[in-house]
Amino acid sequence: MNWQDYTSTPLWQQSDDAEKEHLRYRYWKDYLAPNIPVEHHREARTLFDQHTRRRGNPESNYAGDLWDALWHGGYAGAADLVSGASRLVGGDGHNAASDWFREKSEEQLDNMSPSSVEAMQGFGIERKAGGGYGLTDGSTAAGFGLQFASGLGSLAPSMIPGGVASKGLAALGAKGLQATGAAAGVKGLADARRVQGYANAIDKASHAIGYGATGGLMIGGAGAEDAKNAILSASYDQLKDSPRFQELYQQTYAAAGGGETRVPFEQAKALLAEEAAKEAFALAAGVGAVSMGIAGPIMEGLALGATGSRGANALKGLITEGAQEFGEGFGQQVAANYGQQQAGMDVGLTDRAMDQALTGLVVGGPVGGVVGGFGRTRNPEAVSILQNKLNDLMSQHQTLQDQMQEPHADQTMLAEQLRQNSLAIAGLKSQLRELGETIQEPEQPQPEAGAQPESEGGPQWYNWSDRNDPNNPPGGAGGGVSDNPNAGPQDVSDYDRPAWQRNRPGNPAEAVRFGQRHVDTAEPTSNLEQPSHWSGRSVGLEGQSPINTPMDTRNVGMPKQEVQQPAPQDNRWKNRTVTREKPQPAEPPQQSLPYYPPSDFTGNRYGTVDADPEMAKQDSQQRRAEQIDRAASQHPGSPEYTGNPDQDLASYTERMNSLNRLFRSFNWQRGDESKKRRVRKLIENQRRLEMKARKSGRGITPTSMKEALANLKAMVESGEGIRFEREVKAIEDRQQEEGLRLNAQQKSGTPSGIKPVMGKNGNLDSRT
Repeated sequence: MNWQDYTSTPLWQQSDDAEKEHLRYRYWKDYLAPNIPVEHHREARTLFDQHTRRRGNPESNYAGDLWDALWHGGYAGAADLVSGASRLVGGDGHNAASDWFREKSEEQLDNMSPSSVEAMQGFGIERKAGGGYGLTDGSTAAGFGLQFASGLGSLAPSMIPGGVASKGLAALGAKGLQATGAAAGVKGLADARRVQGYANAIDKASHAIGYGATGGLMIGGAGAEDAKNAILSASYDQLKDSPRFQELYQQTYAAAGGGETRVPFEQAKALLAEEAAKEAFALAAGVGAVSMGIAGPIMEGLALGATGSRGANALKGLITEGAQEFGEGFGQQVAANYGQQQAGMDVGLTDRAMDQALTGLVVGGPVGGVVGGFGRTRNPEAVSILQNKLNDLMSQHQTLQDQMQEPHADQTMLAEQLRQNSLAIAGLKSQLRELGETIQEPEQPQPEAGAQPESEGGPQWYNWSDRNDPNNPPGGAGGGVSDNPNAGPQDVSDYDRPAWQRNRPGNPAEAVRFGQRHVDTAEPTSNLEQPSHWSGRSVGLEGQSPINTPMDTRNVGMPKQEVQQPAPQDNRWKNRTVTREKPQPAEPPQQSLPYYPPSDFTGNRYGTVDADPEMAKQDSQQRRAEQIDRAASQHPGSPEYTGNPDQDLASYTERMNSLNRLFRSFNWQRGDESKKRRVRKLIENQRRLEMKARKSGRGITPTSMKEALANLKAMVESGEGIRFEREVKAIEDRQQEEGLRLNAQQKSGTPSGIKPVMGKNGNLDSRT
């Protein structure tokens, strides 16, 4: 019985690996050994083992085979990577490192059971006779599992070197960006965003280049090995018609001196295989560079980026790795076929390319899904910490801008702090975007929207007709025509409110009646008038100052100037000019962000010093020393502010940041928008009070604003609306009293809190 018939028997087919090895030994002992002379037993047994012995360890089990397959994939990938690096510099793909990795990879196959080796090598997808694609005849679930483990192991030699290379390139790029001075020139958030954009572009390019280079070397080395092995495994019938092989064979045969033909044949085949490998390397390396340069950063983000959920990451990894393996399988086989074509082999360019692509898709997709599913997911606590840190930085940014508006601020120091703060904000925003978060601008307390102050003197009117438009009826959007020639366009938007609210200080509409100074001197923190403040008002007293407000004494003693009135007309519509343009309706006032004029960092209180920056530095140090010397006599009785600019800035920043953090911790319910706005206003008023205290050099009464906000938070969470309103009103009253106490002293020497009034003799008299 020959060996082929022996392996076709049911006994052989139904045996396991250990039993098949025993049956193979029985075949040698029962059928071959008795018919071979004893002196030739050793040589015959060696040949018999080479042709019949199944590769692997019969004693191994499937769990151990999975572990061996994992390491087989890692060693094979590392061997391809080192081989590709060797070919990149002109080598033949063989060196001590690549040969060691290749041997270790083969050892892992030898440690697997023979059935597992056959199952892993036999799994795949092929084109069927009907034109479709399906699993090969030797494909099994065990084979898929082993291929999956091998693919999982092959990720390590591609991802780890790629990640290291990308990080190194990113570090070099960051140093190059720093050398350009772009970060040193940052003066605000806009500049910081631009610099951060450059840094992000460098980081993305570094990752694409790092992973692309690693993938190019790895796939290039694998494609070259595929082309080389295809030539080495070719038979004489497949090579004899190749012109290039015939040329190489003649050279090797002549070099051997004729006679023996087997050695020259093998030498010619090895030379032809090396030529095919060189031709395949460039094309395969290009395919690997593109696929890995795109998919590598995505897979790194899924594994280490801490974004998304496990399900979403698993799906994204399945699609990404499946698409990558599909492209690499197709491109690698095309490159191997191209190398064989250049060596004169009769091979189509896309032969078996789709088979390899689909096999890579089926195996690589689940590998990517596992990597994505078991990678780091979104951590809400970490995101919250970053968002709170961003909010604190934004609060500090506002504080620094406030500091730079002070008359004796150290602009050099504040500019550097603002630069560092802006860069930190831009970096945190970029980090949050990388985590897949939508950037939420910090919810800083804002003053309630109100009417915007008009320019001094109001709009410029040149004649009576310019102030009355016949095309607009009275009370229209453009103001219409008024019976009073001196009346401007009338704003009726506030007429649905009580008069004591419409006529409160700070209303620009009252500038005509009470003077612009009345509007300018209205303090937001003390703008809590009650109806009783306006009791006793009558139409006949409209031209007088409101109760408890300073009287405008700028025109005291001056003769009253008569305002020339236009001549009355019988028909006020007569002789009107209608050729002028119709005025556009006034847009409703909108709340705008505060404007901070650009600061000139090249000057000081003595003038600009552009030509001598050292003088500016010395002057800044001198001013700061003077402020610190005066600190002991400023802010009497205030434990918060001492007059030392550094200590005051740190105290102010920490106090405001703590209030903002506490505000963000409120658990607001639906319908709490009104409460939310009131708490915002309380914090904004407190900020203004403390800024005024620092600028005026006056002490501020210590108030436990943190405890007050904590009480409000508890009331909001418990739903105690009445207690909340009472507490807010009490805080507003305290802030109003503090604002009145902090009013700056008059230049005439009048103590703060004492307002000048007019005596009977026409002179100023101070009364409490």
